[in-house]
Amino acid sequence: MNMFVPVEIGETCLLNETEWMKRKALSNCTDTSGSPPKEYHCITNNLEVPGEVCMGSGWVQPNYCPIFNLNAKDFDAVPCDPQRGICSSQQFQSRDVFKYPGCLNFTRQPPDVVHNGGMKPGPNFLPMIAGAGVAVATLVVISICCVWYCRRRSGGSGKKQKNDVEMSQPLVETFPSEFHRTCHFYSQTEFHRTCHYLKANVFYPTKVFTKCIGLFEVHGILTFVGPHGSGKTTNAVNLLSKKVGTQINGKNCVVEVCESVEEVESKVVEGCVTFVLLDDVLDQYAYQPALLKAHKEKFTDLKKIIDEGKLRLICTVTDTTWRNCAKEIGDCPMFQKDLVVELTEKVLDKDEKMEILKKHLAYNKFNVTQKKKEENLKKVDKRNASNSSITIYEKTLQNWAKKAKGKAGIGSPLLFDLMCVNKHLFASADNLLSDSFENILKMRIDFQAKQSTGQNSKDFVCLLLFAAFFGGKISLRDFRKKECSKIKEDAYVNICSKKGCSAKGENDIGELLRSDELSGFFYPLKDCYVFHHKILTPLLLSMTAQEDEILVLKHAELDVLFKVLQPQKSKYPFAVTVSEKALLSDLIPRIWEAPNVIAKWKRHVVMQSEKLKKQLENPPSLDEEKKK
Repeated sequence: MNMFVPVEIGETCLLNETEWMKRKALSNCTDTSGSPPKEYHCITNNLEVPGEVCMGSGWVQPNYCPIFNLNAKDFDAVPCDPQRGICSSQQFQSRDVFKYPGCLNFTRQPPDVVHNGGMKPGPNFLPMIAGAGVAVATLVVISICCVWYCRRRSGGSGKKQKNDVEMSQPLVETFPSEFHRTCHFYSQTEFHRTCHYLKANVFYPTKVFTKCIGLFEVHGILTFVGPHGSGKTTNAVNLLSKKVGTQINGKNCVVEVCESVEEVESKVVEGCVTFVLLDDVLDQYAYQPALLKAHKEKFTDLKKIIDEGKLRLICTVTDTTWRNCAKEIGDCPMFQKDLVVELTEKVLDKDEKMEILKKHLAYNKFNVTQKKKEENLKKVDKRNASNSSITIYEKTLQNWAKKAKGKAGIGSPLLFDLMCVNKHLFASADNLLSDSFENILKMRIDFQAKQSTGQNSKDFVCLLLFAAFFGGKISLRDFRKKECSKIKEDAYVNICSKKGCSAKGENDIGELLRSDELSGFFYPLKDCYVFHHKILTPLLLSMTAQEDEILVLKHAELDVLFKVLQPQKSKYPFAVTVSEKALLSDLIPRIWEAPNVIAKWKRHVVMQSEKLKKQLENPPSLDEEKKK
């Protein structure tokens, strides 16, 4: 390894000693001749591209970073950026640069660098050329390299074999099995899809993500804020996945996932550095606002454990919840402004949106072309054709990326995902991206619920609603008479009686769940199907409650209702709102049947009127029940 070799697209230099040593052992840096002897390095070059090089180690002064100067073919030093991570406070050898993330938190972006030549095409190097003869010679060499590079990317034929950003190397080449086991025990089954997408390289490292690597290394805490489907959980999981099986200062790193702030401290492992993902950390305060004041002390305690080096924490929060809780948490040290990263539409530029869209299209086997005449969107039946038979002109993608605004509480990454996994949404891509997903879904459900749309049309609607009633999860066991619970059986019967359905047997339900109509709404797991994104649960329940609030209150699972119900004038998107009359007549009697949940329902935001409180606190006696 005598030349600078860039790392793979989307990768950075390794940031911990264990992985660094593994990589060093795999390198061909074995020539110990010379003074100083050659040693393995992974550093950035003068174009901020990370890569590997085998050269002699040298001293670097405090608060500086070693880089590889492509023009001089030798080491150079530049000031360290503390925003990217920890910088050295003392002199160090360049071979030990892995100890200072501020020098290494650069992600290679596609496709800027030519291997072994190293420099970007373009005029940037011309001022450095001493004479006209050298300039001409250099331009000739660069031209040849560019031709070779283009032909290499297209397989040597002049035609692109894959019309997306380079997909040959996955972002997470050896996604840790330990982290998959963490995913397995996480109750939010949507988490499995996140892990799968990362392993399958359906992730594009944006500039914000690159910055977050350094912030997290320095401070040990981050909070991602953004609308549903903006990439909060995906970014968090990606950061944490790199910590599994590594060490910090000789201590093993442990990764855990928590659902509430109360359980975080119990997950901290003595003698280790515990990394925790606290997903939707403020959600419970949307329906139990009084709890937030009581839990502020817990957040303060966690910050102390982080400062001690025992805990590293990543939180995710939806933007509406963040705004509604801002007054209460504004002075909390865990949520300092510089440790909060907003994943709004404003932070994604059009090129990044394009790359995210390309990732999803490539994963779902669509074709992208740079030739307009090869596009066939107007010629194929997009609802029935296979994805591999559909070719999209790159400028069409640019228009889609431009249209995607992440309206009504849903981020553009989720819109791109949904349109690529569901044929009907793909066929309505222009409307989906310019309108709101809520409106498009409502129109689709209204269309399917009509009498004239075919035998199975209403079955699709019933299965979506049934899954929403039970938290976005559906299993074929739910349709086996000997295994199905009475609650679920009653719910499906009542949904069918209201909406109409023909499929009731296990085999028929299985075929429907695997159909193109429901593809993308459900994600298959080993023994069940779950919603592709958890936002579908409140969205579908909200739409249903607007038409039939009694159906929702009588048959949706109590725990599901607890998390989605909001007062009539709620500011939360997709909140399920019902009348006080319906709460009195249909919800409170159900709560009485489960006495162990009465206490938490008393704290719920919809139960704060005096009339509801009084009713909830005075369940009927057994004698009164017998009289009824």
